Amino acid sequence: MNKQGIIKSISTLFPTEWHGALKFGVTHILISIAMSSFCGVTASAISEPTPTPTPTFKSVIKGAMPVEIFVSDTAQKETPLVFYLKGLPHHSGEYNKEIITLLTEGGCHVAVVDYQEDQHAEVPTINKDVLALRHFVNTLQKTYAFNIDRVFVIPEGYTIAFNIEYYKNETGSHAMDIWYPYKSKVAVPLVMQSSHSKDIRMSNEQSTKYDDALIEGFAIHGYAAAKIDHPAQENDVMPSAKIKSAVRVLRHNAHQYHIDKDKIGAFGFSKGSSSVSFLAFDHQKATDKGGYYYEENESIQVALLFASRFDLVQAVRDPLTREKYKDSLIENFGNYTQNPALYLRFSSISYVTPQAPPIFLSTGAADADRVEQARALSRKLKENSVPFIYTQEPFDEHQTTSNPHTLKAIYNFFDEYLK
Repeated sequence: MNKQGIIKSISTLFPTEWHGALKFGVTHILISIAMSSFCGVTASAISEPTPTPTPTFKSVIKGAMPVEIFVSDTAQKETPLVFYLKGLPHHSGEYNKEIITLLTEGGCHVAVVDYQEDQHAEVPTINKDVLALRHFVNTLQKTYAFNIDRVFVIPEGYTIAFNIEYYKNETGSHAMDIWYPYKSKVAVPLVMQSSHSKDIRMSNEQSTKYDDALIEGFAIHGYAAAKIDHPAQENDVMPSAKIKSAVRVLRHNAHQYHIDKDKIGAFGFSKGSSSVSFLAFDHQKATDKGGYYYEENESIQVALLFASRFDLVQAVRDPLTREKYKDSLIENFGNYTQNPALYLRFSSISYVTPQAPPIFLSTGAADADRVEQARALSRKLKENSVPFIYTQEPFDEHQTTSNPHTLKAIYNFFDEYLK
């Protein structure tokens, strides 16, 4: 098949929001993405890949496990690596060969790990294996060329749509990756994560540093999942504007990704938590010009907020707040006594109303001023009769959690409101 024939074949499979992007004159960008990293060409046009020699991964669940590596013939330095977890409880392997073929022909290396129906291979236990796989990539990089910050862990029966733009203005664009059930006959709830890395959406180093395997766990638990670029703050744009556009893009394309558009949750850690809190609490309709599909509903049904700041007035006054952070507030907003309205505008706690979705709130027990921030938000939620859970983890570090009891409580909390 020649290049034009390939492009014609792929174009029929572009996600709907890409069709919208064509109106903005970026056809050449979309064709480039489709040829290099969108794993979605037709199975009839490709042949099944052949695995390379098998390395061994040390699983927390099963001990030493062989890893089948399927190498993409179109690999380049930005090649994604997809860990494809077979043999999971509650997942179907009906389309495994087809999905693996589509991923490799679409420009991804695929590393297959087979759990052979082990009943322990589900959340929260499998979260440890997700983190172990993210450490294992350092071993794989000695043999295979791929982008360590484009590593994905997905359950069998799922595929990925890469680099879906959700916001664009004169300062730049923001995108997300979506992993979702392939050829699903039913729509599933979706959970969206706002990245806590300002620059690298899928930073492997950040995920391992902060024990962050929650989004992969949600997919393994039966949700569609999306991870979005951190919606960088701009003083002339409401903090909620960009992240609301991500929700609208997902809802507009719910059919494409087999998403139940009435069941969307979100979470974040640190900076990501702050952006999700604005999404949860600010119910003013976005009016900025950089987003998409303003006709769509922007609300979410549940949120998880990990270790962040929600009240900038309290932050600037709290002696526990790091001086570096206080300096950044003064640099961005000026002195509080001179600009109190600006501090309140950029404090998500200012927008809490009884219409807020249920909130799961968590911090480390000695995470500087963020403990007091969480307590203040808890009081505000209680005043407004918003359902919430607040947990303090028994660690001092600024991180998410690998505590299986807390992880189980988080997944159960989302199940209660989304399933």
